[in-house]
Amino acid sequence: MLRSRLVPVVIALLAVLVLAGPASAKLKFYGNVEKMPATGSLGEWVVDGKTVQVLEDSKIDMDKGRPEIGAFVKVKGLKYENKILVYEIEVKKGNFNPPAKK
Repeated sequence: MLRSRLVPVVIALLAVLVLAGPASAKLKFYGNVEKMPATGSLGEWVVDGKTVQVLEDSKIDMDKGRPEIGAFVKVKGLKYENKILVYEIEVKKGNFNPPAKK
C-alpha cells in the first residue's frame, strides 16, 4: 500500500528533476515547526525559519507525534525556483499522539 502511494510522488519528483536540470537541489534539514496552514496540512509551512510547500503527495510521518507548532521535524525536499517543495516531513519529537493503527 505504501509503495503504491510513493510511486506517484517519486514520478513527480523525477519529472521536476528532469525538467529543472541543475537548477533544482535535493535537501534535508531539521527544525521546529513555526507556522502551518490554518486548516489541514497542505500549503505553506515555516520550519526553522524556512518556508516550505507541503503538497498533496507529500508524506507526513506521524509515528512520533502529530505535526503542530513547536514539533521538531525532519524535512526532505527539493529546492526549485526559490521554493522548497516537500516530499517528506517526519515528526521527530512532538506530542505523542500517533495515528490509530487500522
